[in-house]
This record gives sequence, structure tokens and C-alpha cells, in this order.
Amino acid sequence: MNPAVDRHPLVDSPQELNRSGGAIGAQRGVNSSDKAFRQFRVLLWTKYFGSDDWSHLDLKTLNCNFSNCLLTEDKSQLDSVDAVFFHWRDTSPWDLPQKHIPGQKWIIYNWEPPVNTLEFKGRAIADQIDWVMSYRKDSDIYVPYGSVIPCDNKWQNEDLFDGKTRSVAWIVSNCHSDGNREEYVRELAKFIDVDIYGRCGHYECPRDDSCLKMITKKYKFYLSFENSLCKDYVTEKLFRIAEYDIIPVVYGSANYSQIMPKNSYINTADFGSPQELANHLKEISSDKQKYNSYMNWKNNYCSKMTHYKYFCNVCHKLNVNSKLKTNKHWNKEDLINWFYRDANCLHPTYDLKSCLQYNHCIATDVNPIAINTAPNKARSSGALFPNQCLSPENWQPSAPVGGDLSVSVTTHQVLIQSNPWQEYS
Repeated sequence: MNPAVDRHPLVDSPQELNRSGGAIGAQRGVNSSDKAFRQFRVLLWTKYFGSDDWSHLDLKTLNCNFSNCLLTEDKSQLDSVDAVFFHWRDTSPWDLPQKHIPGQKWIIYNWEPPVNTLEFKGRAIADQIDWVMSYRKDSDIYVPYGSVIPCDNKWQNEDLFDGKTRSVAWIVSNCHSDGNREEYVRELAKFIDVDIYGRCGHYECPRDDSCLKMITKKYKFYLSFENSLCKDYVTEKLFRIAEYDIIPVVYGSANYSQIMPKNSYINTADFGSPQELANHLKEISSDKQKYNSYMNWKNNYCSKMTHYKYFCNVCHKLNVNSKLKTNKHWNKEDLINWFYRDANCLHPTYDLKSCLQYNHCIATDVNPIAINTAPNKARSSGALFPNQCLSPENWQPSAPVGGDLSVSVTTHQVLIQSNPWQEYS
């Protein structure tokens, strides 16, 4: 994910969160009597993508379950703080604390997938880390980009379907993703309208909430495609879109059934090819009742972004686990292997030309991803089109998504559009 994602105009600033009382529904009970608890001090050793905005947060305004934690950037307090907090990307091997006070918790935080994470920065401090905080469910402190929570809601937008004149929209700025989603989209666009906004296209869209409002009004589906196919990696590309009345189509390696209500999204992994997916989308597009059935979950649940509320998780962990007497830190190799190797990231390559040349397409039980072949040395990383290789007469060389593309495909025109949206990588 592009680091700008967490700081784009559609994401609340710390000041806005303080005024609004937080981005996620409040967890009641403890913060009203925090004075009965000790106060934990957390030293923010690094900045956050070069900014110190997070140092201005007040956990009481975030409606945390535990809010008896004070954040500080004063490094002279190193000997007396309860925890030292590092943001992986901003960690420097040449600027680390000189000592690790016994009983002090060192926490490293990372919301980026392995491909966007510099290993040497984490390795420099790995054997001193007590807790890892990330989007991975097996983290010491699990902090997803968002969540779906019960809420008192009544969805009353049944006629929205009637004004949706276009099929699929996508906002994207990373035109060459590690998960190769752009090739999947290119193939999908042969069978259904796909309008692409952002740096990788030619349509402009305001850099504020009005863009998603326009897309919701005009389109039936939105491509919530992750740039990396890694374990548990689900970002604002889903949770942000789920706040709007549009059906998200997901592309990622997470178990979406564990994080989203049934019938609230469409998963590319459930279809053998982009064409099969397109056919399914067309079927839903032609049936108002079926389309609206994907909105029924909104009668009982709401999608909420986490934003800066991850500090609530830190404070909770300190309150619950601070008394555990242990000097056990992460082993350097264990932490690095856990984050990189155990992420089980898929790196698909869609090389149709090789598929045709060697007439060897590989099918696996992993969808949706592509193929990569070489003479007598096929490497199986999944198949975009299981058990299928397109005939030579149907093959066309791929143009870069970010280039000057006007490709006539089998039944539809690919509408590539443009605007520097760093937020939607």
C-alpha cells in the first residue's frame, strides 16, 4: 500500500478524530473510571510516515476501552516510560534507544505488506521487540484497517439501483502492483464495462468524499483490489467502500468470510476466470432485487475504518499484559521470517505470450492468480484461467495500464482514466 493511503483527504486527521469522538463505535465501561488505574506512558520513538500528528492524540477522545495511556515524543523520558513505540518504516538503525529498560515493552507497528517494507529497518531492532502490531491476525496486537460492527441502522435506499447506469468502477494509482491486479482487470474489461479513475487512467475525480459519492450513484460495482496478495492483508479499499451503497468486488488473500457479513461482497476467488466473474456481475446488474440483497447486511452492521484508533489496542494490551513478568523478546530471525515468509504472499505473473508459445498453462486450486511458464520449467503460482489457454488469434500484446491505452477488446472498450490519486494504491 502506498504510505499516503493512511493520510489521504478521506481519512480523518487526529484533530478531527478528537472532535468526532473516534472512527469506530465506542467500547464503553472502563474509560469513565480510568482514575482508578495507573497511567501508562508510551514513548513514540519514531514519526509516522515522517509526521508527528499521532503525538497529539488524546485516547479519551477516541472512546477507547482503556484510555489511561499518555503518548509522548520526549526521548529524555526513555528510562521512565512503560512502552517504546516504533513505526517500522520510520525506524532507523542509526537512531535507536541505547538501552532496553527491564519490564519496558518495545512495540513495532507496521500496516504495510512485506513488499512495501524494508527488512533492514525491522531487522535492526527485531531482537528487542516485545510486541508486534499489524494487520496480521497472529500479531501480538492485531489491528485491522477496519471492521464491521453491529449498529442500529436501517438501509432505505432501495431505489438507488435505478440511477446506476455504469457497471464497474476502480480508483487506482499503483499501475504495477505486486499482486498483478491490473492484468486481471484488463481481462475483466473484455467482458464488462470497467471505468478506471486515478493515476492509471484518464478520468478525473475530486480528491474528496464527493468522488465516492459520485461513483456510488453511477456504478453498481467497485473493485476493492489489494495491491498485494498476502495473509490477512485487507485495507481501506474494502472497508472504506463498504460504507457506501455499492457492491465491492474483492481481490486478495484474506479470508473475507471472517471479516465481512454474508452476501456483502463478491470475491474473485469464487470464479474460474474474469469472464465468469463478468457474467455473474451482469446477472446481478439485471436484477434489482438481487442487487439490493447485497445491501441487506447494512440493516444490522456498519463498516468503520480504524484510523488512529489502533492506540486503543496498544493501551488495552498494556493494561492487560503489563504485569506479566517476562524478558522474552522476539528472536531476530523469527520475527523476520514471521513477517515475510509466513505472510504467504502470492506474486502472480500473467504471461499469456509464454502460455501460448509453450502451450503449457498451469492450473492450481489458488484463485484468482495467473501463470508464469518457461520451457521445460513451469513454475506453478496458480492459474488465472484454470485449465485454459487462449488461442493465438485471441491474444493481443498488453499495453501498460499507465500508458496511452485504447484497446478494442472482444465485446467492450477499456475505459482508462487518470488523476493522481495517491490514496488508492
